[in-house]
Amino acid sequence: MVQIVDREQTAALAAAVKYLGSRGFDGRKTIVEAVDELYSLIGQKGLSVLFGGGTVRLGLAMPRREELLGTLNRWRRLSVAVR
Repeated sequence: MVQIVDREQTAALAAAVKYLGSRGFDGRKTIVEAVDELYSLIGQKGLSVLFGGGTVRLGLAMPRREELLGTLNRWRRLSVAVR
């Protein structure tokens, strides 16, 4: 994950992990499906979706999909569907 270059990307990654942990994994989706769904939602509504659609009080920069997948890959307690 050497591509993360600033705090804004780190903040967005943290918010995305929190979002996925609370709303993204339903026991039926794989990690890739959940991430793809989140990125589609962000594409439609912007990064504020990570905060419930409200006003974001900090700067965010969109991390690459691979960085989010890499972060989730290191989440040892993560439990998702296996296909």
